[in-house]
Amino acid sequence: MISIRFRTDFLDGSSLQTAATVIDDYAETGGRTRAWSTATNSRQQGDPAKAARVIADITEAAEQPARLQLGADCVARVTERLDAIRAELDAWRTVAESIGAERLTSPAPPSAHLPGKHQPGPAGYKGCDARRPVGSRSGGEGGHGSIGGGGRQELVGE
Repeated sequence: MISIRFRTDFLDGSSLQTAATVIDDYAETGGRTRAWSTATNSRQQGDPAKAARVIADITEAAEQPARLQLGADCVARVTERLDAIRAELDAWRTVAESIGAERLTSPAPPSAHLPGKHQPGPAGYKGCDARRPVGSRSGGEGGHGSIGGGGRQELVGE
């Protein structure tokens, strides 16, 4: 991922052309973009020459990163996203890890497959129903927004 905030001439008159006529009905859309480009021009954080050198140097490295974040703003956005992913994983870890098959010496009793026999999750989690078709979501008619198998009708847990 590369910062979109490199100090170039992209936002000045040599590159960005704007219409002379300003239409008030577009003040919240095009007008805001016009104001942003004027305020941002020549104030971007990134140096495109430095970024080009880093990219060229990485091509010669023994190990290249699978993902390279260039620019402090880019690093901040990726860090924020990773923090959100970590928080969600931590909140749902017990549920995620609860689906592992048990090593059995004898068949599980029928009651082990009943709904409600699940690990607790975050507030609002209603557990899983082992009789629900794979690929369907709970709580809705018609399986809107099916997950995974596109609505396959295999039954699990029986």
